[in-house]
Amino acid sequence: MSVAANSPEVGAPSTVSVVIACDRRARSIPGCLDSVLSQEGVAVEVLLIDDGSNDWTSAVVAAAARTDARVRIVTSGNGGGDGGTAGGTPTIADALASASGEYTMLLNVDDRLAPGALARAAGVLSLHPSVGMVYGGSLPFYSDDAMPGARPETAVPELWQGRDWIAERCRTASMGVASARAVVRTSLERELGDNRTALPPDEALARCLRLATRADIAFLRGVDQTYVVAAPNAVARPGSASPIEDLRLRKATFDAWFSVDGRDLPGAPCLHAMAHRALAREALSVAGSGSGSGRNGGWIDELEVFASLAYAEAGALPFGRRCKQNLSRFMRDH
Repeated sequence: MSVAANSPEVGAPSTVSVVIACDRRARSIPGCLDSVLSQEGVAVEVLLIDDGSNDWTSAVVAAAARTDARVRIVTSGNGGGDGGTAGGTPTIADALASASGEYTMLLNVDDRLAPGALARAAGVLSLHPSVGMVYGGSLPFYSDDAMPGARPETAVPELWQGRDWIAERCRTASMGVASARAVVRTSLERELGDNRTALPPDEALARCLRLATRADIAFLRGVDQTYVVAAPNAVARPGSASPIEDLRLRKATFDAWFSVDGRDLPGAPCLHAMAHRALAREALSVAGSGSGSGRNGGWIDELEVFASLAYAEAGALPFGRRCKQNLSRFMRDH
């Protein structure tokens, strides 16, 4: 377990660095910034990563930094080392290297923080030194002008030992929440580095599995920590167009994690098999419900073949009676 990067003075509010990769989303930046800078009960700094896009993002980022001293623009190679190359495109690792907060949050520029989110998470991290990550529920929103009311209640956090949290993720083969935006100890984030270049396709799941390998996890049940954009112009998750692609992404993520970070975890083979079983069960459930047929009617067979390849005993699961037949046909045709 890593300790906080910068210990606060006694009686001082917790410090949180919020890293936002702007990703050519000029229109989303003001609303995202407002939700962060209006947080109460913590000292906030915002680190904006501008990739040099030409949709007015750079102008909006520069204006934000001039307007509020808590906002800084990340430059490449800010922290030296492997964080980036001087003159190149800045990265998350550059932002983490220069972050002054004891805690850090990586926030999607399209998303928003719920009121009090940072103070709630920082409070848990301050009280529980073994906890490295705190997250909670999310609400969908369509416009900054019509934000839904978040559940702001003070909740008793669910504290999970890292391995137990990983086991629960393997049992369901998913994050279990709409968004894994979390507040993390900065030193722990620095251990992980630039997630966008190091992780397999499902970055959120992979990052959280890596965090749970190193620390305990806290979940704020019954509290909304973030708003997740539901508008059509949001940054789409890769593979979100079909259930089979989403399942493949998650399987690739678990396989990659178990080959490196999770390899030496006690009971790793059983946990890995559990994740495969959960993925196969989900694939068969979608195929059996008919919701995976797609416009061309081709997803049901693919889902059943995926289930058979992911889990050898998929035929014994609910909706699995046709698996062996479809797998034999798949192997013959390929």
